[in-house]
Amino acid sequence: MAFFTGQLRQVSLSVADVDAAVAFYRDVLELPLIAQFGPLAFFDLGGVRLSVSRPGGAPAGNSVLYFVVDDPH
Repeated sequence: MAFFTGQLRQVSLSVADVDAAVAFYRDVLELPLIAQFGPLAFFDLGGVRLSVSRPGGAPAGNSVLYFVVDDPH
C-alpha cells in the first residue's frame, strides 16, 4: 500500500496550559502568533501552522498532523 506524501499544512498540539504555551512559543521561540481565541492559539512556522489547545479528552502532549492532499481516496 502506497502512502501519500502531501505537504504538511498544520500541526495541532494539545497542551495543559495554553497561556504558558503561547508565552513559550511567542516570547521564547519568537514564533509569529497568528491568532488566539481563548483556549486555542495559532502560530506560523514558515508556512506550516502550529495550533495549540487544551485537550478535549486526549492527554496533553498529543499531536495531530494535517497534510494537503489532492485526492483523499
